[in-house]
Amino acid sequence: MVKRATILRAAGRRRHRGLALILVVAVIALASVLGYAMLSGATLQNRAGANQARLMQADYLAESGLNIAMYYLQNPDKAPGYPNFGGVGYWGGTGGDSAVSSAVAGTTNVTVTRDASDQWTYEIVAVGKAGANADTKVTRSTGARVYVRNQYSVKHAGAFNGNSTIGAYMTFNGDLWSSKNLGIKTGVLPLPVVTGVGYTSSPLVGVGFTSPSGGWGVPNNSLNPAPSSTDLNLYKTYWYNDVQYTCDSGAAATLTGVTLGTSAANPAGIWYYKPGGTLNITGNVTINGTLVVEGGLKIQATGATITIIPKSGFPALIVTDTLEIQHQKNKLICNGVTYVGNQLKSGGTTPLLPANYSTFTVNGALLMGNTAGGFINGYNVYTSVTYDSSKALAPDITSTAQHVPKGVSVLRWGLP
Repeated sequence: MVKRATILRAAGRRRHRGLALILVVAVIALASVLGYAMLSGATLQNRAGANQARLMQADYLAESGLNIAMYYLQNPDKAPGYPNFGGVGYWGGTGGDSAVSSAVAGTTNVTVTRDASDQWTYEIVAVGKAGANADTKVTRSTGARVYVRNQYSVKHAGAFNGNSTIGAYMTFNGDLWSSKNLGIKTGVLPLPVVTGVGYTSSPLVGVGFTSPSGGWGVPNNSLNPAPSSTDLNLYKTYWYNDVQYTCDSGAAATLTGVTLGTSAANPAGIWYYKPGGTLNITGNVTINGTLVVEGGLKIQATGATITIIPKSGFPALIVTDTLEIQHQKNKLICNGVTYVGNQLKSGGTTPLLPANYSTFTVNGALLMGNTAGGFINGYNVYTSVTYDSSKALAPDITSTAQHVPKGVSVLRWGLP
């Protein structure tokens, strides 16, 4: 009996050891499965986190592409390909995937398309790609429809739409721009002076001509530098501090001994005359605002002073036809943009002494719209034009000619 009990106890111990081994193996297997599951979950979570980071990065890259496009539309002179942009006239995009920064593992691809019905409206599509490996790269696309706010910008002392020769009695302190021939005479007294660059595709050189102090330059486009009579704003109605007003209209064909200014109904002081020919100024006149003459203007006094001081952002003088200044001792002073649609002409009897000559002074810029030429032969009024960026402001003088961007408005954010 003792022997049998011993045998049974030994068998029981062997059965317990086998069960323990099975339990140990089961626990190890379960731990392995749990470890694998945890490792797989961590790996998946890590990949998901990386994908989320790349997704956000791709979004940022796409939006960076939009911002780049809007910056170049607002500042075309900073864009690659300026000024011709391959003949399309605006920055058309990156032309493929382009790295935004060496510190970012990603690219942006930007396409800009001008609206067929409005040259200032553009569609932008930007595609951002984040990630260095093709199998984990994330792509995001976005877009926008934008309108580029624009205005007429004056950057030259003289802007001429026709053949122009700067002759005796003329001084231009600043650059000149002519869409046709441009020359500076020599061998005449008093010598003409041009202190800046002469921008023209056809400079007159050789015998009888000299170069401006700043040399010759090529215009960045072939458009007319000054407004034409067909796209000229006569300011019959205008906006001032976001309110629309109507100008004052003068009925007289002659002005003398008057001061014209602003009012509550005409806060910019726009004075419009349509004399049916020529408006004559026969004495001292002061205009604290803008004088607009739809026709010709003749200064035919003796010893008169005519001073025009416009509000900021408005031209000083607009004459759609010929501006004639007669001798002697008359002074026409325009402290702002001055526009002559036809020609500048001198008249009366030329004095023997230079001190008795009439003078024409422009502090701002002189624009001449005549495509046939702006100065009548024999013009001998002492003329001094000084470019002043603070006074050369007339952003609404035309709606088409030589407008430049001044800001971007988003019409739609996102793809259409």
